[in-house]
Amino acid sequence: MKSSSSSQNPRIVLYSHDTMGLGHVRRNLLLAHAFSKSHFEPDILLMTGIPEAARFSKPTGVDCVVLPSLYKEKDGAYRSRHLRMSLPEIVELRRKILYTSISTFDPNVLIVDGVPWGAVNELDLTLEHLHQKGNTICILGMRDIWDEPRVIRREWNQRRNNEAIRRYYSQIWIYGDSGVYNAVQEYGLPPDIASKVVYTGYLNSTTRLDSKLKYEKQSVGVGLSLSNAPFVLCILGGGQDGIKLAEAFINAELPTGSNAIVVTGPHMDSDISERLHRQTEGNRRITVVDFLVEPTQLMQYADCVVSMGGYNTICEIMSFGKRALVVPRVIPRKEQLIRAQRMHELGIIDVLHPDDLAPMAITRWLQNNMGKPVIKVQTRMDGLTQATQLMESLVMQENFMQPNYYDLSGGSRLR
Repeated sequence: MKSSSSSQNPRIVLYSHDTMGLGHVRRNLLLAHAFSKSHFEPDILLMTGIPEAARFSKPTGVDCVVLPSLYKEKDGAYRSRHLRMSLPEIVELRRKILYTSISTFDPNVLIVDGVPWGAVNELDLTLEHLHQKGNTICILGMRDIWDEPRVIRREWNQRRNNEAIRRYYSQIWIYGDSGVYNAVQEYGLPPDIASKVVYTGYLNSTTRLDSKLKYEKQSVGVGLSLSNAPFVLCILGGGQDGIKLAEAFINAELPTGSNAIVVTGPHMDSDISERLHRQTEGNRRITVVDFLVEPTQLMQYADCVVSMGGYNTICEIMSFGKRALVVPRVIPRKEQLIRAQRMHELGIIDVLHPDDLAPMAITRWLQNNMGKPVIKVQTRMDGLTQATQLMESLVMQENFMQPNYYDLSGGSRLR
């Protein structure tokens, strides 16, 4: 293998823009863990806008650079999350950090999660630099569902996404199953863009529970212990828009003999989080936790799950075969709703539209599902294995670092 750096170990950058929730960086962390176990032993740099990423467990050879955070409003607009900077100022700051970090790290492979140009085009300088230098293969990693087809077709035209893919990206990895949702057909991708697509299968979250991360049920996290009683897990992703589900859940009636744990997420407004803690204070059957480094510690032992419909949460539900009631987000995107509906059609989850969310609806579902056997998931769950094999084919390719990298989907050299 020909390396662009002095090290014999290949270098991989995993970028995620992380403007809403934890899904993007958690997806990249799963990939990083899978790649780190491979025989080619890469050095991996995570580029993320989530400060909590520094707290996540990372194997040898994996580290992260945390960007100043962006916040996504309900209408889809961006702003600075913490700094008192205008949007152009913070994007320019992030752009320069990305350019300096990635160009200095000099990766063999760059995987960009979800947005071809980066958030607010912040990867433009970096992508052009790597393209001109010619020794970094760029991969676009996508979740299974992006939004309604009409919205995606309009956005991709407005944002010139196909232009970015044609010029900079060798492959598009879709972390899903085309039998569940065929993004190429649904979004009408042009033939040359579609030829770059590889469906990897969904990402199996059980791989996070390796020997170093496995916890017994009696102690699944710092300061959190579980009895042998069955429990319901309510998980809200990043928590930015999970308040209605959290309040409906804590006001629902739990089945006799069961307990509940609510993980609110680090992005829930602190005043709201404090209110939830006060509402459950003295209730020994409900525990509210703001953040867990590894939520799969709880997922593996939960008897059933009530959650939002983010990609990672659904993957965790499928990975452990949990009975789940999903209340999907419908603003600013419909991707959670579309995913939940498709998974419901396959018999994997039950769905409650947020317009119908109420404590009684959750109570009825818990009464009907607590104690029932796990679900047998029939969709492809081999995404981490497939992604690792794809990565191995890249880093082991004798001449892949030659100028003008290869279009691996079709075998022809890009010019």
